[in-house]
Amino acid sequence: MNGYFYVLTTIDIFVLCFMCVLTRLSESLNKKQKRGFLFAFGLIALISLLEVVTLKVDGLPVRYRWINIISNYLGFGLTPSVCICLVYVLDKKTKLRWEFKLAILCEIVYLLILAISIPSGLVFSVSQENIYSRGPYFVIYIFAYFISILYLSLSTIFVSKQFQNRSKALIYPLMIFLVAETIIQILVPDLHVSWLCVTLLSVLYFIYCSEMWNQLDGLTGLLNQNSFLNRSEEMYILVLFHAFFVKTGLMWMILNMSMMCMVMSKEICVCVSLRIVLRRHMPNMAIVTELVAMNSVSY
Repeated sequence: MNGYFYVLTTIDIFVLCFMCVLTRLSESLNKKQKRGFLFAFGLIALISLLEVVTLKVDGLPVRYRWINIISNYLGFGLTPSVCICLVYVLDKKTKLRWEFKLAILCEIVYLLILAISIPSGLVFSVSQENIYSRGPYFVIYIFAYFISILYLSLSTIFVSKQFQNRSKALIYPLMIFLVAETIIQILVPDLHVSWLCVTLLSVLYFIYCSEMWNQLDGLTGLLNQNSFLNRSEEMYILVLFHAFFVKTGLMWMILNMSMMCMVMSKEICVCVSLRIVLRRHMPNMAIVTELVAMNSVSY
């Protein structure tokens, strides 16, 4: 391990600390979202430091063997938890969904399997000479990590479809890059840039989610003022006015006027209609007004 890796890890830790402070001071994130991002950034920082420890103690005297084992166990065991923490921030509700509880249960089972496999060295092993090596069933770690990436990808895609977000497709290159750098790290174990890439992707994911949430009004769930004004420059307006008069006899008549204003574009259609029904020559004269607002999105 050379000084270049120390520099990368230092940059990694600095960025993660900055993101933790930024998340802590954010006025737009709720407590649940802050908690999820802080846990994710903290886990990435911890695993990055554990990777430094494992490389530092590998090959040292036997008295450091237990540090090597624990560092590798925590590094491999906590890796899927990063994706679980990022899924945690997607849902603003405080109640956990059943699939999230299932993901936590799978993580606990994975940690138990990894702990049980340490004596036999199925996933990884540290020899009596304190030398680390991959085990014959290292694929267990790879499978758990890729399943967590798939879970994060599907959860993000599902949530992004609920928003009028033109950048929702950007989640695909993010996940493709994450999978690609993980495969490269597996094929070239001496590269040691995996967690630097994960740090970069976590920052980009933070920006992606913030953009997705901040473009909507928290009360109505529709585009906020800035988003709507930016979209309105690309829209055209069609106004329809329709009025008809119906008279049946001398005792009553109905005046029905409808006015519809539609704002249409490729992504959004806003329709507002106003109907006034006026009844005359009735014992109880009534004026009925109706205002309907619809906001629909085409994907």
